[in-house]
Amino acid sequence: MPTNEGCCYICVVLELFSRKVIAYNVSDRNDTDLVLTTFNKAFFDRGNPENLIFHSDQGTQYTSYKCRYALRQSNVLQSFSKLGTPYDNAVMERFIGIMKHESLSHVYYKNIDELREGVKEYMEFFNDMRPLEHLGWLTPNEFERGYFEKMAC
Repeated sequence: MPTNEGCCYICVVLELFSRKVIAYNVSDRNDTDLVLTTFNKAFFDRGNPENLIFHSDQGTQYTSYKCRYALRQSNVLQSFSKLGTPYDNAVMERFIGIMKHESLSHVYYKNIDELREGVKEYMEFFNDMRPLEHLGWLTPNEFERGYFEKMAC
């Protein structure tokens, strides 16, 4: 995303089942550290779950030795889209498109802090207030709550 001070990058970890944004981060660098910081937040916030698959495109930040090693150390299976095939990552591509269309493209941010605030507001809106057709017109948080309530019975 452009700002008056240069381009910034948004990294998002999305739960495929509930479409919930588990973690996100905004940085002035699109690198492996951005990915790992975001992944670690999601992983620890979810209590170090097992049997995870981390799917992404084949950007260098995801294919780097540092990223692949960190995911292996967490016992997370890494999955990649085929080169030049954005449909393999359609859920994330769709989410980013929606986020830009509904929120981020309507504002020109002065700096990274303003962008971070805008991203934070959108992530809260998306998880708590935006119903998704795929989830039976529930929000990601409503869908997830309902699932866990059923599992507790």
